[in-house]
Amino acid sequence: MAGGAVAAGVALFLAARFLSGGAGASLAALESASLPLDSALRNGKPTLVEFYAPWCDACRELAPVERDLQQRYGGSVNFVLLDVDNPLWQQEVEEYRVGGIPHFVFLDQKGDALAAAVGRVPDRVLEANVAAMAEGASGGIELPFLNQRAAASALRSAQGVGVDAAAPRAHA
Repeated sequence: MAGGAVAAGVALFLAARFLSGGAGASLAALESASLPLDSALRNGKPTLVEFYAPWCDACRELAPVERDLQQRYGGSVNFVLLDVDNPLWQQEVEEYRVGGIPHFVFLDQKGDALAAAVGRVPDRVLEANVAAMAEGASGGIELPFLNQRAAASALRSAQGVGVDAAAPRAHA
């Protein structure tokens, strides 16, 4: 009887992980599958850059959506994830004025910013913009959603590093 209960519990756990996106939708998996920023800016494709942090709830919630977009549009759109807690990306955090995460920047083929979306934006915003980037990959890109804002995790410092250890993050 106890063995059956354990087996049922394991089956429910695995089913819940599979239905929620599982390990393949984790931020770490997305980051490891993403293109390095310098390569993305040189290859002539439009690019979606996401500034995120592992502790960001909204970032983790959007991971399955991003995984789906990478799978569908990865051939024509670059996907780049940059951890705001990594000092390596301080210059980019400042350049793109990242004050809340997730912070998405939609870049054209030349690396010029077209639009941004900050926070837990609706899935349809990301989907429509990435689809427009893929369709316009060989020419002009017109995004349906420009400069969207939603609830976001706020950074405590301008560059996302050097945060007070007692309060590593604040939520807006």
